[in-house]
Amino acid sequence: MHERTTASRPNSKKWEITVYLPSRKMKEEWQEHAENHMMSASKFIIHAVDTYIMEITKETSGIRRQEMAKMLKELKTENEELKEENHRLKLLSKGLEKELTLVKMNAEPQSSIRKPDRKLMYALKNRGSLSKEEILEVLGLEFVADEEMIATINSDLEALEEVGVVQFDGKRWRWNLG
Repeated sequence: MHERTTASRPNSKKWEITVYLPSRKMKEEWQEHAENHMMSASKFIIHAVDTYIMEITKETSGIRRQEMAKMLKELKTENEELKEENHRLKLLSKGLEKELTLVKMNAEPQSSIRKPDRKLMYALKNRGSLSKEEILEVLGLEFVADEEMIATINSDLEALEEVGVVQFDGKRWRWNLG
């Protein structure tokens, strides 16, 4: 096949494609089909090629849709698996954060005997007195709603109060040593 402008119509923007058929018989058959459809051979060929292209496009787009549907299903499955894994990791992370905070406070999670937090004692000594909220802030726990952690801090304060290191006046914990 080759392209050329139509020599008989020099001002026309029409393009022509010359097709060499394998046999005279095929040419006659195509012309007969064109006549049966009341078309010129040129229009018949254009119509046949356009129809063929539309069919191929439908087939390939159908395949693409199938592939895309399969990919979408796989991605949804993977997304659900990742959500579950994310949830498990968040739970694990919360547990590890709790354990780390206890370790930072020199606590042994299974032991009832522990040393009071040095950071707590240092803050009370330097500031003179602290409210419960300020104590949580100093310990970096202002956003922690862990009852066990708060109970541990209260236990530290009560132990320090028993030995006379601090005193609670109902609102604030005060350092009692010089």
